[in-house]
Amino acid sequence: MAFIRSNNANLMKAGLDAILFEPWEKADPFKVINQVFNVGTHDSEFKRWMTIKGFPILTSKTEGAAYGSADASEAYYTDLKHVAYGVYTAITHEARLDERYSVINQFPAAMRDAAEATVHYYAAAVFGEGFATRPSYQTGNRTTAEYLFDADHDMKNGSTQANEPSTAADLTNTSLWAAVNAFYNFKTDAGLPYVISPKVLLIPHQLQQTAAELLKSQLMSENAENALNVLRTETNIEPVIWPYWLGNTSGGGSSGWYLLADKGKMGDKFPTQFVWREKPWTKMTVEDKTDNYLYYIYERFSCGWPDYIGAYGSPGA
Repeated sequence: MAFIRSNNANLMKAGLDAILFEPWEKADPFKVINQVFNVGTHDSEFKRWMTIKGFPILTSKTEGAAYGSADASEAYYTDLKHVAYGVYTAITHEARLDERYSVINQFPAAMRDAAEATVHYYAAAVFGEGFATRPSYQTGNRTTAEYLFDADHDMKNGSTQANEPSTAADLTNTSLWAAVNAFYNFKTDAGLPYVISPKVLLIPHQLQQTAAELLKSQLMSENAENALNVLRTETNIEPVIWPYWLGNTSGGGSSGWYLLADKGKMGDKFPTQFVWREKPWTKMTVEDKTDNYLYYIYERFSCGWPDYIGAYGSPGA
């Protein structure tokens, strides 16, 4: 069989792909995202979530009387439109022939870093920027000034409810307990209580020490009287650290912190959703005029918050 250009390109792509994807096969680069988003896949341009208002407390019914009626009705819908990201690099004929310093072999690792960073950047922004904006590709019928973390989320029964402190607060024993209690105050749009408890404390690496002291110490770290650390004994909250991305690149900055419900229990109703339309893949083509090999990487996804129930956050004081 003749050794033609297309065969050579396929061999090079296979070698570069092995370098690129092998680390992902050994360790999940999106582990944190899987912990703080409900992650799924989808097969069309956008994915829609819809909530219903729900039913109020049942009315009393006397013997022989007719049942009262109630309309659960639609409450809110949210669309996440999947966005494509990609880049390519040109490998010249001369570079292939003269390769001596393993420069070409560094391309896949650099592409892998860029693909990972793209996912982390936009996913972290859902939290860090969740106090003043929302993803540009997220649309729905909520008011334009309503964000993931808000002091007055509109409810269909005419009330409002908050999932942020009235005054931005740093992560302390007092502020974390206030967040825990806020979970037990969440209500449906019909005014009935949700039965959910906090599970994950999402923090940037700058707050790792504070979180460990609050959740893992036997005694209260902020109390000189050797008081028992009730946060440790009476809750099952676990800290999840998002190094670099959460603390350095998003609106919440290095002092923002976020309390989340148990994803396993909420599933599709979890407040934050990450949707893969196409997981990262590569291709290689050959330019006839230049004989350059063009090596591409592509991914397409969306992430956002179809609902706020089950999330609480503060950007820090």
